[in-house]
Amino acid sequence: MGVKRNVVSLLLVVIGIMSVVVLAGADAGRPDRLAGLTSEDAKERLAVGQRIRQERAETEAALIAFLENQLKIMPQEQLQNSAVAIAIDTLGDLRSVKAIPILIQLLPCYFDDGSGVMQEPITIFQVHLATPALVKIGMPAIDPVFAHAQALDPTTQERVLRLCGHIISEVLGKQAALLEIKRQQRFPSKDSRAYANLDFMYRECEKLQSDDSYWQRQAGKMKQ
Repeated sequence: MGVKRNVVSLLLVVIGIMSVVVLAGADAGRPDRLAGLTSEDAKERLAVGQRIRQERAETEAALIAFLENQLKIMPQEQLQNSAVAIAIDTLGDLRSVKAIPILIQLLPCYFDDGSGVMQEPITIFQVHLATPALVKIGMPAIDPVFAHAQALDPTTQERVLRLCGHIISEVLGKQAALLEIKRQQRFPSKDSRAYANLDFMYRECEKLQSDDSYWQRQAGKMKQ
């Protein structure tokens, strides 16, 4: 029992030391963003949280502004540089609700230039980086994606319509996505294309439900 007690005590000491190292900042060359988190002063601890949230908000705003500026200076089909790809991917990781409008605008953009963001095997879902970014954001993206999908011109934007269906399927789950699309069809829309677009999305989600390799095969049609 004495040996076991000594081992447990040693482990607790090691864990304590590791915690202190992490909180103090193991890399002395980096600013310690957690300084004050373990302070006895409640105001100082709260200030750390406020500072982190402020840094996140500033990063989010800067990334959104960067993407909006990129859209102003060049057409979507040329937005294939790694800086744009990383900005999109980072906003997805941040689950930025404020970025939903710009990410929806960027749905047509695909990245196959070795940006370093994508992983093999490349699918149409991964190639259009705004798609997984919106999936990461999750439920807040559902209504905006539905609204966007219903207004698309299927003759020129079929791929984006397909991507919208994929986002909804990934966020809600395959069966729930089918039910939600049917529910959306019950509400009349001023746009005559809305019902037809929803029907197209329903059929695409059905294909995805019955055949998990469906989206991988679509990747081969990316540039057609």
